[in-house]
Amino acid sequence: MNLNIFKKKTSPKDALRTSKREMAVATRGIEREIASLQMEEKKLVAEIKKTAKTGNEAATKILARQLVRLRQQITNLQGSRAQIRGMTTHTQALYANTSISTGMKGATIAMSAMNKIYIVLLLHLYCYHYESPDTNACSTCGVIFCSIFLFLRI
Repeated sequence: MNLNIFKKKTSPKDALRTSKREMAVATRGIEREIASLQMEEKKLVAEIKKTAKTGNEAATKILARQLVRLRQQITNLQGSRAQIRGMTTHTQALYANTSISTGMKGATIAMSAMNKIYIVLLLHLYCYHYESPDTNACSTCGVIFCSIFLFLRI
């Protein structure tokens, strides 16, 4: 873990890129190991057949135990590979959530700015309405505007 306090904080996009790269490297390493173990398994199966033909029962049992252990190793490595792929998917999902939340944050700021503009427009409309010479013509508009302003707590 790098504890350099003077280092610039990485962006989520860069963190995702490095994470994907590291996980791809780890996955390739595991896949190489699986491939080598599978080749060793084929050789071991051939050797078991050869010792079984000769009738050497003790050697065949030992080789069979080795084959079982080898297959268990392959199964464990395949499980590890699946977990790494799952972590990669989870990391991408977290990045998607981060980008969505960033977008929502920007949309919230824009909507609050538009709401302030709308309130100012309503206030101007209200003032314009009551500066007209016929103020008694529409008393219900005053009630509506008052209720809007009370709701918005102006």
